[in-house]
Amino acid sequence: MIIDEVQTGLGRTGHFWAIYGGLYEQEKVIPDFLVLGKGMSAGIYPISTCSYKPFIEKAIFKDDPFIHIS
Repeated sequence: MIIDEVQTGLGRTGHFWAIYGGLYEQEKVIPDFLVLGKGMSAGIYPISTCSYKPFIEKAIFKDDPFIHIS
């Protein structure tokens, strides 16, 4: 499951991660991917990040560890 916290993350909903104010509390949903941006630089510089579980990292980087660097 991918949770997009670009608009809602980093405290904009009253919780550091918006998922903990809704889906996690009700359904105990734990994302495989967590995507965020915008609030990381307060809109000054375009920046984003994607965090993921270790099993996904092993699948992505098994052949070439530098394939997703920009």
